[in-house]
Amino acid sequence: GRSDSFRMNNVFDYGHSVHAKYQNWLAEMGVLWGRWRCADCGTSWIGTALNGPWCADCERNTVVYGEVGLELPVLNIAGHCDGIVIGEVNRMIEIKTIGISTLRFEDQKLWNRYQSEQLTPDELWFNINRPFSTHLRQGQIYLHIAKTQYPELEIDEIVFIYEFKATQEVKEFVVKYNPKLIEEVLDKAAAVTLAVGSGLPPERPPWAAINNKDCSTCEYRKT
Repeated sequence: GRSDSFRMNNVFDYGHSVHAKYQNWLAEMGVLWGRWRCADCGTSWIGTALNGPWCADCERNTVVYGEVGLELPVLNIAGHCDGIVIGEVNRMIEIKTIGISTLRFEDQKLWNRYQSEQLTPDELWFNINRPFSTHLRQGQIYLHIAKTQYPELEIDEIVFIYEFKATQEVKEFVVKYNPKLIEEVLDKAAAVTLAVGSGLPPERPPWAAINNKDCSTCEYRKT
């Protein structure tokens, strides 16, 4: 109903505002690299915003950050990261807003502890001491693409910024590029790309038996 729609809009707007907050701070420092566009005069460029949110052409406070597009056509992978910070060491950044319900999907063990031990929000936040596995894989894929697409930047690290919705506490995790963590993901992407190019579906994986509970509702279960 309307309440659910309002809640989802509120969640989306909160996440957007948190991203914009960090990006604006970095832009004002002149270290945020990516795609920029002036919403007023249309001027666009890739690099840093030396004047913060002010356009160098029309001198208006209307510059919008378009983040960093990432594409790896050979594997049909595309996405965008929240930013690249330029400095003595160039780093990619990913900004994540973390809620208590996030744990249902990202850390089942901690979620179970939260329920069984009735952890407080502060205790819950204290126990988040590394990036969640899905975020790690996402970050490694982004690093892999960036090293191919933007080799001149020599990016070997990604920084995850976690902001806790309950208290606005912040944690930072720095992760180095490790291609071994995504070998299986890239192999699967290559298999799908090959199948799309040839028009032939890939072989059924060993775990995807007809009676597998995860496959019982798949529209391709008999293919």
